[in-house]
Amino acid sequence: MILSTSPRAASIASWMRGLVLVFAALFASHDAVYLVRFGPGAGYANAMSAGGHDGYWLPASLGLVIGASIAFLSVVHVIIRLRRDIGAPPHAAAVTPGGPSYGAELARLWLRLLVAVGLLFAVQENIEGLLANGGIAGLDPLFGHDAWLVPPILAATTFLLAAVGAVLRWRVRILQARVEAARRARAFGRPIASAPSRRWLTMPAGGGHGPDAARPDAGRAPPIVIAAAA
Repeated sequence: MILSTSPRAASIASWMRGLVLVFAALFASHDAVYLVRFGPGAGYANAMSAGGHDGYWLPASLGLVIGASIAFLSVVHVIIRLRRDIGAPPHAAAVTPGGPSYGAELARLWLRLLVAVGLLFAVQENIEGLLANGGIAGLDPLFGHDAWLVPPILAATTFLLAAVGAVLRWRVRILQARVEAARRARAFGRPIASAPSRRWLTMPAGGGHGPDAARPDAGRAPPIVIAAAA
């Protein structure tokens, strides 16, 4: 289903890839926060154990790595298929469609990813605290007095992942627009060139040397044929 070309399946596959990106960003941000706050090695391991991560963290991380790899390969497959669907006509491949730029795609994706990861990070820490020691921290994991590094770490981690995701999403959208342009070109024939033919540039210069140039009324209105008919 993730590689299907039907619109519904493509929409579901895109939603699944977005979900994988969110959880991959959540786990990467969580690891980054703990590594910065407690240091690598024993400090990180002790903090993870105290937070109740031992039971599920490693299997979940491995599952996310596999899911992220599948999602990435599916996007690569979509890009290859779209490039093949563009076809051979060079005028279709050269179309530059409009729409949001990469910067706009990155800003939109980063904002959504940062908000989603921030909320899920707070929920995750509260659930782990509840299971480990029976307490709920609320928003302290994000804005507590000892969590001042958490927001910038989440922002940096999600930005890096959003930059990669935005490149792939933007490229797919560009190729989809080019495929549509190629289909229209094949349906209605080769599109007319936007620039005028070079013959039009030479016609005014050569027009004055034609047979009509010797007539005394050349260029006047009405023409002789109409005047005679009148």
